[in-house]
Amino acid sequence: MNNQLVIMAKRPALGQVKTRIAARVGEEKALAIYQRLLNHTLQWTKPLRPVVYWTGSGHEPRHDFVSKEQASGDLGMRMSEAAVKELEIADGIVIIGTDCPELDEAMVQEAYAHLTHCDVVLGPAQDGGYYLIGMRKHYPALFNEMPWSSEVVCEETILRCRRLSLSVTILPALSDVDEWDDIQDVVHRQWLIS
Repeated sequence: MNNQLVIMAKRPALGQVKTRIAARVGEEKALAIYQRLLNHTLQWTKPLRPVVYWTGSGHEPRHDFVSKEQASGDLGMRMSEAAVKELEIADGIVIIGTDCPELDEAMVQEAYAHLTHCDVVLGPAQDGGYYLIGMRKHYPALFNEMPWSSEVVCEETILRCRRLSLSVTILPALSDVDEWDDIQDVVHRQWLIS
């Protein structure tokens, strides 16, 4: 099966990334945290040869991947458009962001394996969203008019899959970094802001 990893990323720029964290610790520290998460994601995904869909007005860090521009609109519209484009040339796709430091290559490979026998793979985040979504076909209903940045995104996605009679595999729940309180343990915090 020909699978493609898609990374949805923002170009790092002061005041444009991790705004909820910035409200607590300032824009410079929030930018440093985002850059650490972004660089970590770009590093571990290298063997998977991802396509990075960028948004924002900052400068892209140096990398060897294919870069594309995200569509306009909310997160759902941007993810949906990326899915349409990549599924023109791939049998299956997995879409991730840059906010989940626990995510790794083995979990993406696991998602690819599940796509051989199910329609959708979801990696739930502990805050109610998801850190990964995989599919073999484009399902616009999974992206349209979704309550993004809320604690019901993953649950709503599963409900929509059921309404569409899609088979779904759920991966283990992981934490992602959206709020300062998401950086709970000291070791993790030092890694992100050192």
